[in-house]
Amino acid sequence: MNTEKQIAKRMTVASEAYVRALMEILHDAMESCKPEEIERLKRCVGLVIGPMEMNLFDPLYARFPEIEPEEHRNGRNET
Repeated sequence: MNTEKQIAKRMTVASEAYVRALMEILHDAMESCKPEEIERLKRCVGLVIGPMEMNLFDPLYARFPEIEPEEHRNGRNET
């Protein structure tokens, strides 16, 4: 049987991989797309990642701080 913490960890791993994939696509687009296309893509990615951060990651990491990935913790501390 899965515990809430195990489910939260699985959700975190999958969601963080999704965010990394979006950021990789954005990085790749910067090398070949027109500036207006890049800006549109940045907005779209932000509209996905922002709510994930506020509604998924922040509550999960507040409840289970030990599952927060190091790179997420470091990125948050840099702001």
